[in-house]
Amino acid sequence: MKFLQSGEGSQSQWFNLILNAQSQTGYELGHDLKKYLMLTLEHYTTELTLPSSIIAVKYMEALSLTGTKQSLELRDIGDQCLLISGLFPERLLKKNISLDYTIAIGKQSYSQLASHKNNHPWDANLFLDLHQHFMGLVDILHFMRTSTNFNPP
Repeated sequence: MKFLQSGEGSQSQWFNLILNAQSQTGYELGHDLKKYLMLTLEHYTTELTLPSSIIAVKYMEALSLTGTKQSLELRDIGDQCLLISGLFPERLLKKNISLDYTIAIGKQSYSQLASHKNNHPWDANLFLDLHQHFMGLVDILHFMRTSTNFNPP
C-alpha cells in the first residue's frame, strides 16, 4: 500500500491524514496550522529537499543573513526540523544528532520568524503558533507515519 492513494488530490489526502491523526492524538490544531502542515508536507514530498547537511550549521548561517534571505532560510529550517522530527527521527539517530536539539532549532527558527515580522510577508502569528505547537505537530506527524504503511527511504 502506498502512503498516498492515486486518484485523490494529494492536498486532500494530506489533509485527511492530518485530521485523522489529530483526532487519534487528541491534539486540536487550528485551521491555519492544519493548512500550513498540509502545504509543507506536499511541498517536501514533491520537491524531496530534506537536508543532507547539518541543520544546526544551516541555522547559524541563516542567523548571519538579513531580511528576506534570512526569513526564507529560517522558514526552510523550521519546516525541515518539523518533518524530520515527526517523520524521519531515525535519520537523526543515524547521524548521532539529538531529537531534542533538532526540535529546539525548529522551534527557534519559527520563533525568529514570529518576532521579525517586518522581514517577511507572512503572518507572524502563524509562526508563533508553529513555535508554540511544535511538539503537537511532531506528535501528529509521528502518528501519521506509524499509523500508515509509510516507509521512508
